[in-house]
Amino acid sequence: MQEEFGFSLVELIFVVMIIGILSLIGLPNAMKYMQETYKKADLVNGTLLAEGMLQAVADGHKIKETHERYQEVNAVGVIIDRNQNPVPLNLYISTIPTPKQKGYTHFVYRYTSSGALFIFKVHTDNSMVQVYPMTT
Repeated sequence: MQEEFGFSLVELIFVVMIIGILSLIGLPNAMKYMQETYKKADLVNGTLLAEGMLQAVADGHKIKETHERYQEVNAVGVIIDRNQNPVPLNLYISTIPTPKQKGYTHFVYRYTSSGALFIFKVHTDNSMVQVYPMTT
């Protein structure tokens, strides 16, 4: 009598179905978790931008006022010295971050005459979400 080795076709189909069901359950949860992680990373990046800008102020420079308008956060044009000359923001943060959350393209800021600094991330449809100061 000869012994048979391996799995039958029915057993293999059963295992593939179980793996498929588990992936259908797990994949949406993983995607949701990734989006939440990216959202939190954007909050951290907004704070990083703000801290770099405020460090420049502590060093005697100024943040270019925008009043009620919004200006994109770039390496040059955000920080100015006492003679109104641009100071590279890269002196205070290593790189200018871009939003991680899907659908958002860049960060903008608004700096009012009263000294309030707000940083937002901009969606592809031009809607914005405030990331600094963090809102709950």
